This record gives sequence, structure tokens and C-alpha cells, in this order.
Amino acid sequence: MPVELKQQPIPRVAFGGSILIAAIAIGSAFVFPERDIGLGVLIWITAVIPAFLLAYFRGLGGAAVALAASMAAIAGIQASVAALDPAESLDSLPATSPGLYLGVLIGMVVLVEMLYRERRTADATALVDRLTGLPNRGYVDKSIEQEFAAAARGRDLAVIIFDIDRLDAVNKRLGQPSGDAVIRAFAKVLQANTRKENLSARYGGGQFITVLREADTPAAQLFAQRVLDQMRDIPFSWGRQTVSAGIGTYEAGMGSYELLIGAADRALFRAKESGRDSVAVAPDKVARAAIAQRTADAERDHAADGGAASAPGPRLVYLVDDDAAVRSAVKGILAGHGFRVWDTESPAAAIKRYVDAAPEDRPAVIVSDVIMPAMTGMRMIEQIAAHNPAVRVVYMSGFVHGDISWSGLPGGTVKALQKPFEMDALIGAVNEMIGDG
Repeated sequence: MPVELKQQPIPRVAFGGSILIAAIAIGSAFVFPERDIGLGVLIWITAVIPAFLLAYFRGLGGAAVALAASMAAIAGIQASVAALDPAESLDSLPATSPGLYLGVLIGMVVLVEMLYRERRTADATALVDRLTGLPNRGYVDKSIEQEFAAAARGRDLAVIIFDIDRLDAVNKRLGQPSGDAVIRAFAKVLQANTRKENLSARYGGGQFITVLREADTPAAQLFAQRVLDQMRDIPFSWGRQTVSAGIGTYEAGMGSYELLIGAADRALFRAKESGRDSVAVAPDKVARAAIAQRTADAERDHAADGGAASAPGPRLVYLVDDDAAVRSAVKGILAGHGFRVWDTESPAAAIKRYVDAAPEDRPAVIVSDVIMPAMTGMRMIEQIAAHNPAVRVVYMSGFVHGDISWSGLPGGTVKALQKPFEMDALIGAVNEMIGDG
């Protein structure tokens, strides 16, 4: 599944400035012929222009700006020399050495092309996991957007998240080299089973992800089970090494590929909870409807027993996001509108704080990022909802492609926002969740 590397923004100011510099040099040759200001500078500027144009169209913004600055420097030096000593202006930048001129021109063009190739190599290397040779998480983020867009137009799409069982125990008991050997072995199995049109990548630690285009749930299950079976057959000195897998498939209304990944992550959690070495599938609409009914029944029974699930702390908000800058900005907005905010980067810490708090000390709303390294926001809310089915949630996602109306988001009452969002949108969503909107 190829991915196109994005070009850097074209430096329009530098391009316009270089044209202006060349125009001044040409104009000065005609306006002040007796001063010879323009002849030398014009010739040497033309030696720089081809390299500048190549850098410009290759998207090398820094190189183009530097070359434009060199043209400005040439013009400035020539003008300064001419102003100080008109008699020496013609010789200050010699225009009578064709070999030197040609050498400088070719050298600049070659240097720009080398810079371009080095950048392409660096970009490609940055998208590859060094331990396994598979694409890394950055590559997945670049690729899955276009696949998700195709799924929104009607094509099947499945995501599988694999996690090597008890990898931490292997590292602690046998050392990091043994853990790395397991990771490399699984990467080979995964790569051998992945067709060219699909994508398998290392997602971090012992976790891998596969994106299957034009695949429904049964096809994804067959793929995942085959991978697990082959991994189980690999002999290690300490015995058998197993893997768990969770499958999520695209559904209308998801609106963001992060929700699809979150669905697969929740399924993976179920596979781990059921004993590992298995494949689990995210609940479909029918199963979710049954879960929702059980949740509603549990909430009603809890309220009838005198529970305080529906009486959270007034205007208290939990904020969970791994990005410190986002947390700081969101916390400032909420605090500025009278909310009390407890924030953390750790979903596990949020779960513990919620569970340990008395019902009246729990938040009115939880504002959470969808995808975080340690645990997705969706899985965090799923665990919190086990203690309070009525929990209210505002999810934040940076990759929203359409309206989010998917019924698979865990939580009693939920809303989704696209990052970055306006202050009014955030406050409106929070107020809506607590009934003040």
C-alpha cells in the first residue's frame, strides 16, 4: 500500500523576492549604464536561478530561501561596491570566466538535487521500524486516511490489532534480545501473510496493526487466525509464544479512522481478557443494541437502589489526553468558564480515580482523546462505564472526515469534537453533556 510523501510548502515569498532581485539587477543595467552596476550581478544571479527553481519545485523550502538570499547578497554586494567606488564596480564580480560560471551553475544544481534525495531518504527511513523492517505508526497514519475515505464511499475495510502475549515477561525473564527475537519472528509471519495491496506495520512495543482493504469481518477473522496459528508453531527455547488479535470493521457514521482503530483495540482487550491466544471482534450493531439495553437496565436498577450514578460532582470535568499542550489549552478554556478540571495523560490513572471516588465526587463529564499510546479513550470509557453506565463523554479526535453518528462509542451520553476546535464548540459540547446547553 504505497504512500506519497508530502512536499514542503512552496516558498512563494522567496520566489517573488528572487524575481524582484533579478528585475532590479536587469533594470539597473539599463537605468545606470555608466555605473556598470548590473552587468556582473546579473550574470552571477543567472547562475543561481536554475538551482533556485529546482529547489522551489522540489519543495525544498529551506534551500530555496537560502538561494534567494544568496541572490540578494550578490546584488547587495555589487550595489555597495558600485556606490563606494564606481571605477571598481565592473571588476567586483567578474563576468569574463565562462568555466567558473558554468562550474558554479552545475555545482548548485547538483547540490540541490542531492539535498532533495537525502530528504526523500530521510523521510522514507522515518517511516520504517528499524527492528522489524516493517512500516511504523507514522506510515499507518499517512496510509489509513485514504483507505478510510474509500470505505466511506462504500468499500469494505477492516483493521486488526495484534499484541504479543506476555512480551514484558519474556523481556524481564530472558532479557531484551529474546523479546526482540519474538518481535522479529512475528513481523516475518505477519509480512508473509500480507498481500501487496494491504498494510501491516509495527504499531509500538509488541503491538502490530494490519489494514485490510475490501475485507469484511469473516475475511479479517481468517487472516488473523492464520497469523496466530503460524506464530504458535514457531519454536522458541522457552516454549510456545502466542499472540492475541482484535478486529474492527468500518461502519457508517464512524467519521474518523481513530474510531475504527479504537474498535479494534477494544476487541483486542476482550481477547486478552478471555485468556489470550485468540481473535475477538468488535460488537456489531445487534450486539451493541443488546449491550445498550443491558446498560439502561443496570442504570435503572442502580437508581432504584438509591445509587448516585446520576448525581456527579457539579461542573467537575476529567480531562484525559497524552498531549500536554492540548491538555493545557483545554484546561484553560474550561477553567475560564467556571469548570473544575482534573487532568492526566494516563487513561489508567483516570480509571482508578473514577472508580475510587465517591459517586458525588465523580465528574459531570469526561473529555478524552480517542487515541493515546497506553490505552485508547474508548477502552478507558468502556471500563469506567462498567462502574457507571450513565457516564457522559466528549471525545476529541484530530482526524474527523465526516459527521460522527456511530453507535459504537462507549458511554451513556457521548459527543465527538474535531481537533483543533473553537472554544465555543468545546464549551457547548460540555454544557450539552451536563444538560446546561
